[in-house]
Parts: sequence; structure tokens; C-alpha cells
Amino acid sequence: MTPIADLTLRAGYFLTGTLTIGGVVNAKTLQIFGRACFAANKLGGRDAKQSFTYAYVSYLIGAFGGGFICPILLGAPPKPLMNDKIIILSLLAFVLFTRTSFFKGLYNLFPVKILGLILENCFKAGLIAGFFGEAQAALGSLVGPVVVATIAGCGGVLVPFTGLGALAGGVPKPISLAFLGACFFAVFTDARYSVWLPVPLPLLSAAHATLVLIVVFSADAISDALRAMKKAFSASDVKKD
Repeated sequence: MTPIADLTLRAGYFLTGTLTIGGVVNAKTLQIFGRACFAANKLGGRDAKQSFTYAYVSYLIGAFGGGFICPILLGAPPKPLMNDKIIILSLLAFVLFTRTSFFKGLYNLFPVKILGLILENCFKAGLIAGFFGEAQAALGSLVGPVVVATIAGCGGVLVPFTGLGALAGGVPKPISLAFLGACFFAVFTDARYSVWLPVPLPLLSAAHATLVLIVVFSADAISDALRAMKKAFSASDVKKD
């Protein structure tokens, strides 16, 4: 295998969470921490009226909402209660972002933010793929796995406080992206869906379909970040004038 082919293969393993780095840290662990940091970065300043426990539990449910909701729909325990890494890494991220200003500033440096967005979207794509497979095995229907995978990709939008109120003003972008991602995964990995299309489509492996989702989700997130940065620069120039 050529060095470029080997590097490409390793990059694919990293993005899909199956690469172990240095024989110690699994790429999936980095993706969990990436999701935890992404959610913590969206938190506002500390509210003195809120207890630490209340603030942390609310953040945890919002950050890993899909991991709470989807297993319950499938008759299984919530993922955060089965994986100690989620609790530990989310607690670490919560403390770093809410108790220090340095880490939030570091995370929002553009190169670091891009890395954070990639890790976040690796995690999201993995959730959609993983829960789609679990729902297939548990439900046996066509619509069910798509619904579960959609919730997996955007569960944090629906909990802990908004619920279906998140849909009152229309379908938010995170839900739309998760739904499109779930539909893509279904059509390109399960022949039962593609037979309904006028033209048969070639099936992909779950890993390849997940990789496509990662690339699309990451490109969209980075594009949004660039637009936000351009808008911020434009506003700064207006203030100077």
C-alpha cells in the first residue's frame, strides 16, 4: 500500500471512529469530547441562580439528547448511562467552558473551531448510522429507522426544555439535516428503500455512507462558520467607519 493510500485509509478510520491513536485513545473518544465541547461552547455565561448540578444535567441532556431519546424508543437504556466516557468528558468540557474563559477563547480560534466542527459532525454522522442499524434490527419497518436516526442526529434540539416546541416555528436546520442524512443512509445502505426509486442506486457499506455524511455535514458547518466570520468582520468594519 502506498503512503498516500495508507494515510487516506487511516483518515477514514479516524473519521468513522474506528482508529486507535497511539494504541491508547480511540477516535470515538475524541468525537465524544468534540460533541461535548461543541455543546458547551453554545452555553451562555454562568447563571448564579442555577445550581451546578441543574446546569450540568441540563447541558448533558441537551448535548447527548439523541443518546437519551433513541434507546428509550428502542427499549434500551440511554447511552450516556452505559458509557462512562460520555459522563466524564462532558463534565470536563462543562467545567472548562463555564468555569474558565481561556478554554472558550481557545476553542473559538478559527483553526481549533474547524477541528471541533469536524469532530462534532463525525459524532453526529456516527449517531445517525449507529441508531439506524439498531432501529432496523429492533423495528423491522421502513419508516421507523429513519425517524429514530433523525432523532439521533438532532435529539438535543428537542430536549431538555423545548420538546416539540422546537418545531412550532418550522423545522430547524439541525432537524432538516439529520432527516436528510437519515434518508441518504437508508437509501444507500438498505436495498428495501432503493427499490421504491425509479432508478436503482448502488449500495454503499455503512462505513462509506457514514463517511459521506461526515464530509457533507462538516462542509456545511464550516461554510456556516465562514459566513459568520465574514459577517462579524463586516460589522466590525461598519463600527470603525
